[in-house]
Amino acid sequence: MRLMRSMKFQSGVVLETLQGLEQQLAAHRSHLAQMASSLSGGLYAAALEAADKLRDALGLVVAMYQRLHANVVPADDLGEVESIDELALRARRMVIVTQLSRLRDVLADPAAEDRAYGWFVGRFEGIDDVTAYFDEQFSKINGIWMQYRHSHALGTGMSTNDRVTLYHAAVRVAQQALADLKDDPDLAYFRRAGIAMTNWPEVHTAFREIDAALAVQIDMESGRLPLALLAPLSPSRAPEATPHREP
Repeated sequence: MRLMRSMKFQSGVVLETLQGLEQQLAAHRSHLAQMASSLSGGLYAAALEAADKLRDALGLVVAMYQRLHANVVPADDLGEVESIDELALRARRMVIVTQLSRLRDVLADPAAEDRAYGWFVGRFEGIDDVTAYFDEQFSKINGIWMQYRHSHALGTGMSTNDRVTLYHAAVRVAQQALADLKDDPDLAYFRRAGIAMTNWPEVHTAFREIDAALAVQIDMESGRLPLALLAPLSPSRAPEATPHREP
């Protein structure tokens, strides 16, 4: 398992953006409901206030979508993205791929490999087995939804409405399939062992990011914003793929 392009993939930035997106999608739905409720009750000032909050929340969603797009799509070699749900799924995968690669680099040192001996049980005898497991699972998960992309042969043989319906349902299933990996007992043991390594910061961070990528969920129903709204900015306005962090 490796990054498919030479660009530096900032998994921490991507994960932070995913978690923010998860929160903001819930927030914009709440503001939308409040605006509708206020309008139905004739409370126009309250509706206007909710509309302002909705606009702000959607502005954050658009900015986070664009940041994810700038970081993920050039790096994962899966082509253009069709929905915010798909982008979130691909971003989660890339975080896990990146951190597994870093763990493999760390454990290439025999002393580090000895230190990590107790992490592996069941089907896992070493980090290569964990990597192979994720490779296999990602292949299965991508197979769930990619067959319904607009560019896929199966997708092009359907009516537009049928394809879109099946595509969104498949991405939803794929998102859940990725989350369900955390329940595998051998993988759960591996994750717990790594997260416990608080005195090994590089390793601890890698495990925390893998754990968080498995856990984060983008709300499918509230996440279906039009791609026209979420489309990446023109190159002159697009966010950096490796944004500057304030000290």
